[in-house]
Amino acid sequence: MQRVRALAILALAAAPIASAFALPHPPPMQAGPAISRVHAIVVRTFPAQNGVAAASTIGKVEVWYDAGIRDAFAALAVISAAGARVDKRDAAIDKSDPSHVSVGVEPLTPGKYTARYRALSADGHLVSGAWEFEVSP
Repeated sequence: MQRVRALAILALAAAPIASAFALPHPPPMQAGPAISRVHAIVVRTFPAQNGVAAASTIGKVEVWYDAGIRDAFAALAVISAAGARVDKRDAAIDKSDPSHVSVGVEPLTPGKYTARYRALSADGHLVSGAWEFEVSP
């Protein structure tokens, strides 16, 4: 009996130490609507994907996601058909809309361009991709 009591006391004494090193457990499943954790997806771009825009209308290239994204790893670059980077390297998340990222561009000449994006979703997953657009005179 005393041995059982001694083991119980040791187990209780060790519990705070063990819990300090334990990995967090997910919350228990609850009844009710399911919470969806998905990666951010692009819902709109400017210029439009596979679209054509007049050179005079493009001062920046923009992308909107379906949800806010994190600052870490947010990137947006614009590449000419010749492979030259033509953006101002100032990609930033809109402070009033965390689902919107834009980058300034130098005056674009007519031709095809590729916009490449990368973002860290709110769920912690990195998403990336590209879209093409054309600039007209």
